[in-house]
Amino acid sequence: RVWLSEWVTNDRTWSNFKLEFKSLCPNQLDFANILFEAMKTTSDKYPTYAEYARRTLLRLRIVQGLSDELRTLIVIRGIDSPQVRAAAANANLTLDTIVSFLSIYTKPNLAKRDNASNFK
Repeated sequence: RVWLSEWVTNDRTWSNFKLEFKSLCPNQLDFANILFEAMKTTSDKYPTYAEYARRTLLRLRIVQGLSDELRTLIVIRGIDSPQVRAAAANANLTLDTIVSFLSIYTKPNLAKRDNASNFK
């Protein structure tokens, strides 16, 4: 939207806007980088395990050719808690069930922060 409002041209038509804007966008996505970033990301950067799983699955959806099982395993591999990771690995999870499964687990440091703020 900012680009549109700052766009300076004499021909302010939709077709001209599309032509100029499209040239600024990459022609192809870097699937290798998307996969690499998803695989190196861990749950410690997210407030909940479920949010980590949801965002990682959204990223992995872009990469074509990955099986549902592999996507699930990539998410499980990035869980930083050994107990939660083991529970997820033993639960025979699918893409449809992993986010709801992980939503029952709370992160220890998040729980500590909540308790600390309650005592103030």
